[in-house]
Amino acid sequence: MHSDDDSDNAAEKDIAALSNMALQHYQEGNLKQARDDCQRILRAQPRPDAILILAKIAHELRDFEEAAMRYSQFLEIVPDHEQTHYYLGAALEELGRFDRAIGQYQQAIAINASNAEALGRLADSFSRQQRWEEAIGAYQRVLALRDDDAGTMVKLGNAFTETQLFAEAILIFERALTV
Repeated sequence: MHSDDDSDNAAEKDIAALSNMALQHYQEGNLKQARDDCQRILRAQPRPDAILILAKIAHELRDFEEAAMRYSQFLEIVPDHEQTHYYLGAALEELGRFDRAIGQYQQAIAINASNAEALGRLADSFSRQQRWEEAIGAYQRVLALRDDDAGTMVKLGNAFTETQLFAEAILIFERALTV
């Protein structure tokens, strides 16, 4: 006779094996099978790995509404996951929800101040909203981390130009030409 503990352990092992399969299918680019695996997992229990895989799949398929919902769902379970805040910000940005995207980028940066990608996306979001002083500060922080990033230099120069800081714009454009 099997105890309830034995059947719980067997079910856990089955879910863990299915989770491994879902990850493997995702890594191999078999998104449909990975999605099916994750949905089966979630019918059994709310595992964060399955939620995150579903978020990534939705993001890759450009279903940003679904991606944002799944990233948010994941963050309810794992609130300090830097990369998920970043990807949620990117999904929200694609949906035109710039204020919320900015908040997510700021969360990622609060967790890791050296996240140059999140700082760059934050600066770009500020620029799209013509929040030039904030954009300038964020671009400068990116350059403090990656001092040879010519693309960021050009964006910073454009932000300087928008705020009529022409001398600063010229200096940064000249610097961009030498990297």
